[in-house]
Amino acid sequence: MRGRLSDLIVLPGPIPVSPPPAFVEAALKSTGRPVLVVPPRTEPVIGSRIGIGWNGSAEAARAVGAAMAYLHNAEAVTILTGTHQESVKPSPAELVEYLGWHGVAADVKLVDAHDPNVGEALLKVSRDLGINMLVVGGYSRSRLRELILGGVTGHLLNSAEIPVFMVH
Repeated sequence: MRGRLSDLIVLPGPIPVSPPPAFVEAALKSTGRPVLVVPPRTEPVIGSRIGIGWNGSAEAARAVGAAMAYLHNAEAVTILTGTHQESVKPSPAELVEYLGWHGVAADVKLVDAHDPNVGEALLKVSRDLGINMLVVGGYSRSRLRELILGGVTGHLLNSAEIPVFMVH
């Protein structure tokens, strides 16, 4: 309940996800507020190089909107999208245009990622590009699909070595 009156909920990572603790699910699914998961070893400055995990979902769009102040202050913004998602709508190019309307310059990086390794691929590309904060929509898949294929959100909660900003 208190999280609903917060601008940002900060949680220490990594977070075990089998199943995630109730407070994590509550923070992500019941507050409507952004959550920043911060691993124990984090750079003193975060958000100077931001990656956006983009799949066109409503959750990803909410995360981008909630992170706009961080995106404005970033030195570099990179949209990370899967190579197998040519039909993602809105497209990464449309997201670049939307961010441009807000004064944020962004480029697109195609990520060769397929279930169940999307979260792992996002983190690898983030590491390779020097991204120091990842913005994603949290739990954009159905619970059944997450159980069968694994979940990007769960992998990021459990394995991210950079701060992850997410909104459900």
